[in-house]
Amino acid sequence: MPVIDTPDRSEYQVVVFRHGHEVYQQTERSLEDAIRTASAYLDRQNEQDFDS
Repeated sequence: MPVIDTPDRSEYQVVVFRHGHEVYQQTERSLEDAIRTASAYLDRQNEQDFDS
């Protein structure tokens, strides 16, 4: 979700939920970085789930 969206600056709040619970929150400067951050977090969590 965009937190700040002005012509000279944008920031996006990354919020990741798993099983209905917020598990991660971070602010990124671009939508692409926000998507990449959320995807990387979920990938790491899935790898840890398989290792358990």
